Amino acid sequence: MRTVPFKYRFAQALAIAMVTAYVLVLWCQVPWNWKSVHHRSLYKLQNQAREFTMDALKPAYRLIGFEETNRYALHAGYLILTGVAIPWLAWHMLGRGQLGTLGVRSINRVGWRILFVSYIVALGPVLWMAQSPGFDRYYLDQIERISGRGFLAYYFFSLIAEHFLCQGFILAAFRVGGRWPASPDHTDGGSNRAIACFRWIGLAQPTSGATGMRAVRRWLGLRPHCAIPILFAGFVFGLLHLGKDPREFMLSFPGGVALAYIAYRTNSLFTPMLLHTATAGTAMLAIGAFSAS
Repeated sequence: MRTVPFKYRFAQALAIAMVTAYVLVLWCQVPWNWKSVHHRSLYKLQNQAREFTMDALKPAYRLIGFEETNRYALHAGYLILTGVAIPWLAWHMLGRGQLGTLGVRSINRVGWRILFVSYIVALGPVLWMAQSPGFDRYYLDQIERISGRGFLAYYFFSLIAEHFLCQGFILAAFRVGGRWPASPDHTDGGSNRAIACFRWIGLAQPTSGATGMRAVRRWLGLRPHCAIPILFAGFVFGLLHLGKDPREFMLSFPGGVALAYIAYRTNSLFTPMLLHTATAGTAMLAIGAFSAS
């Protein structure tokens, strides 16, 4: 495997800093009660950017027939603008633009297996998170402020924006070559039952004598140059949960890394989106069950 030139790594580091700043200003929810002057300044800047953009969206809403829009409807449009439209525009300006290079692809043959197993593995952490009073209060307050259908629509648009940014744009833009890899190889079966089980969900792929991190990558079934985009996608996914319940925030970085890996391994950003939808739905049901008990 050829070494990546230093100038590319420098450009990659600069782009990571720019995207981090973009997410910090336009997406993060810095808690208003943080006492640092820098945090207060960032909180003020975030609110100003959000209010300016949402006000700018009002004429577009009226143009399509929505004379009066509540704050959550405007914020859903804001998320689509900043999480989908602007990254896609940037992608076009970089000379790309095809949705397939952003992970909008059909799920490969191990995808549904990974989706099922990942959901089972995630159940424990999801239920632990749903028992947190802060998590309960945050989402119940949202449900009370918006009607049931309105909450589902708002959450749906939030998921689209979040996953397009993290498991679409970032996984494409920060991989060498500026695009998603070709569909990864998959080998079934093995010399014993354990290896066969791992290979059933896309793991334990042949390493072909490789050593070190290259062997780890091949064992995971990943193409070259996937580590940095996966880690950065997990970092941004964590930033998007800044200011939320501590348990949710604690799980967001490892969860974001896992979702990014699943996206690459299953050849589609739809897989992590479906997994996140399933786990979020389970968390909402758990909130109702814990509140009733």
